[in-house]
Order: sequence, then C-alpha cells, then structure tokens
Amino acid sequence: MSERVLYTIGYGAREMEDFLATFEPRSLLADLEEDARVVALFCVEGEPAACHRLLVAERLQQALGLEIEHIVP
Repeated sequence: MSERVLYTIGYGAREMEDFLATFEPRSLLADLEEDARVVALFCVEGEPAACHRLLVAERLQQALGLEIEHIVP
C-alpha cells in the first residue's frame, strides 16, 4: 500500500485532467446493468485524498448527486 496521504499534482496529473475533461458521468450509468445498485472504485492508495479515484468519485457526486462512502481501515 502506498504511503501517500494526499493527491498532488504531478505524476499522472495530465492524463487525469484529460480523462476528466471527457468523462461523462451519465454515460457511466448507461453502461451499468439495469439492476446495479453499488459501484466501487478501487485503488492501492490507503487514503482517499491521495488517490485519483477521489476526483472521479467527486465528479460522480456532483453530476449525479450520488452518495460516496470511503472504505478505509
């Protein structure tokens, strides 16, 4: 598990910005099975604030009003 505790601009930042610029949360919903109720985003980072997935989760929350629950030890 990584020791990083906060996502920082740097490694992979450009790729993530490019992804988020074209990421459409509603298209993700359209790709899910009709009866899907839970979507999980996994990462090796121990802290949600240290991970790219936080950016995706926040985008989903903002666009779709979804509840986000971070599962941490």
